Amino acid sequence: MRANHHRPSTLFAMSAIGLTLLGCESAAPASPSAAATTIEIAGTWNDGFGGSETIATDKWVFPLGTSAILEFDNAKNTAFLQAPKDDKYNPNKFSKIVWTEPAADSVHYCTVDMGKDTLPLAKASTLTADDKDLVGKGCGGFGWTKLTTKK
Repeated sequence: MRANHHRPSTLFAMSAIGLTLLGCESAAPASPSAAATTIEIAGTWNDGFGGSETIATDKWVFPLGTSAILEFDNAKNTAFLQAPKDDKYNPNKFSKIVWTEPAADSVHYCTVDMGKDTLPLAKASTLTADDKDLVGKGCGGFGWTKLTTKK
């Protein structure tokens, strides 16, 4: 008899858990960045030119300044950035950066397009980079930037 007494509350608890899980599964990410909470190349890196770069989910710190990361997609190895209003060359402008899959202690990246007036224009860019030519002219006629783990 005692088992029957607790059965309705057990069924209620299991139903509540099931409904909660169903609610969680139906939520779609709001943007590509929502699918991953951390950009896969986050960290502090040597840039090969005597400087360093720090990449976080919300910003990319270059030797000459810091740009906001507005969106990123780890599956596509792409990020869209906005330069600050006091940037010397592209104030408030938007850019598209792509990177290679991180390997060992390094990653390569290429700014495939920059100086766009809006984020939609940067996202609509059809410019690409050749990741088979990292050291030659695969990045707009130049080599890709190689970042190595800062030790």
